[in-house]
Amino acid sequence: PNQRTDKMDESLPDDEVQIKYKVTRHRWWMLISVCLIGFLNNSLGGGFNAIASKSADYFDTSTRGINTVFATTFIAIFIFNFPAQLLLDAKGIKFSLYVAVACNVVGGWIRFFGKDGGEGSFIPILIGSVLCSIGGPFATGLGPSLATRFFPPQERILVVGLTSLLALFGGGFGMAIGPVFKDNIGKLIILQTILQSVQVFFLISIKNAPDLPPCPLPSKKEAFTFSAAQAHFIKHPHFFRVALVAGGMPGSIFTLMGFIDQITPFTSEEFNSALILLLSVFGIVGVVINGRITDK
Repeated sequence: PNQRTDKMDESLPDDEVQIKYKVTRHRWWMLISVCLIGFLNNSLGGGFNAIASKSADYFDTSTRGINTVFATTFIAIFIFNFPAQLLLDAKGIKFSLYVAVACNVVGGWIRFFGKDGGEGSFIPILIGSVLCSIGGPFATGLGPSLATRFFPPQERILVVGLTSLLALFGGGFGMAIGPVFKDNIGKLIILQTILQSVQVFFLISIKNAPDLPPCPLPSKKEAFTFSAAQAHFIKHPHFFRVALVAGGMPGSIFTLMGFIDQITPFTSEEFNSALILLLSVFGIVGVVINGRITDK
C-alpha cells in the first residue's frame, strides 16, 4: 500500500509509537534530476579525447595537454569525493545538488572563453574542466542517499545502478558528439556550455527527504550516516577484494576513453566514439537487468 501506519516498539513515547510512511511519485523526479545532472557533468570528460589530435591543434597545445585535462579531472574527482560525502551527511541532498550545479554552470562558462582556440585558449578549458570535475562527486555520489530516503527497498539497487551508469554514459555521450564537431570545436564548446547551464532547471522541487519516509525507518541505534557506513565497509575483511574488482571495471573503460585517439591511431574518430558509446549502452542495459533481478 502507498500509505501505512506501523506500530513499532510499544515502550516508545506516544509520539514515536506510530510511524507513517508513503511512496510518492516525486521520487522519480528526484531520480531524473540526479541522473541527468551527473550525466551532463560527465559529458564534458571525454569531449576532446576522441578528437585529441584535432583538439591539440585547435588549442595550440599537444595531445599530452588534452590528456592532462582528462587526467586532472579524475584527480579532482578523487580528492573531492569524501568531502562531498561529508557535506551530504551534514547538509543533505538539496545542498549537495546546488553545489554540483553551481560548479558545473560556472565551470562551463569559464570553458566558454576558450571557444575561439589559439594561444592561451587552453587555460580556461583546463580551469573550467577542473571546476566541473569538483562538482561531479556532489551529484554522482548521491545514488545511495537518494535510494534510501526516497525509494522502497525493492527499488534501491536499480536506483543506485542507474545513477552510477548514467554518469558513465555521460562520458560515452561526450565522446560520441566529439567527432560531429571535429572541424568546428568552438561550436562543441558552446553546446557543452548550454548543456551545463540547463542543469539549473533540474533543481526545481528538489528536497532533502520526502515528507513521509518510503518505508519503516530503522531505530536510532541502527541509523548510519553515509560517511559512517563507508568507514564500516572499509573495515570489512572482504572490502578490498570488492573494491579492486569494482574499481577495475570502470577504470579500464575510463583509460580507453582517455587515450583512445592514441591507442587506435589508424581508426576514425567516429569509430572510436561509437565503440565507447556502445560499451556505455551495454553497461546501462546490464545494470537495469541486474538491478531488477537483485531487487526481487
